[in-house]
Amino acid sequence: MESAEFLYGLGLAIHIRTTRIENFHVAYSYISGVALSIGSDVFEVLPDGKLVVNGDYLPHDVSTRDEMVLSDSFPSFLSVRKEMMGKQKKIIQYNLSFVNMSNNIHIRSNTKTKMIFVDVEGHFPNSVGLLGSSAGDKKGLLARDGVTDFTGEWNTFGEEWQVKDVDQKLFIENREPQYPKGCRYSAQKSSHLRQSRRRLLMENDTDNKMTVALATSVCAESPEGRKKDFCIADVMATGDKDLADDRFYN
Repeated sequence: MESAEFLYGLGLAIHIRTTRIENFHVAYSYISGVALSIGSDVFEVLPDGKLVVNGDYLPHDVSTRDEMVLSDSFPSFLSVRKEMMGKQKKIIQYNLSFVNMSNNIHIRSNTKTKMIFVDVEGHFPNSVGLLGSSAGDKKGLLARDGVTDFTGEWNTFGEEWQVKDVDQKLFIENREPQYPKGCRYSAQKSSHLRQSRRRLLMENDTDNKMTVALATSVCAESPEGRKKDFCIADVMATGDKDLADDRFYN
């Protein structure tokens, strides 16, 4: 996501990295890294929940308590609070808020599964990227040319917004694939095969001791519909009951 006009032209960009898991039982991808820039300042959340600010690893203990995250590197208009969440306190959420603005960004890291979730709230003028246009613009999922609508063409849309050499480099470490290498896909594996693997996991997963009944039980607080379906499927895929604590599923 990028909003060049955010904060009167200071600009905001959010880059994500994904990791793909594939085995005999199931195949899925999840966000495993987030880097955010506001002007020239860069804020990166690692899979274990630790922070890197402008290239420096912050020394604070991410496992202790809720606290304000303070650094001389942070711009004065940005407030960052760390919050420990979930029944087991294994989810670290960083709440980014801006002085005199209703915009908020929440970045959560599940320190057990290393899965990261990102929520954005508020209006980010003329935003572009994988999230599509700002709420209310109703412009669809636009390409970099601002015209072509890739709604329904998910792979093409994702490739369109792969970070390229003309984009700002936010992550401190490079990781394959780097442009011009394209996005990675499972070689010659159809969606039918992936669904079959997911079904096999759900029907006969005695090794992980995770059943449909148990996953459904831990996802009981998720609203009926897609949220509950996502919760059950993700708990089944990871074998982690605590994953249901994430606010994404509620």
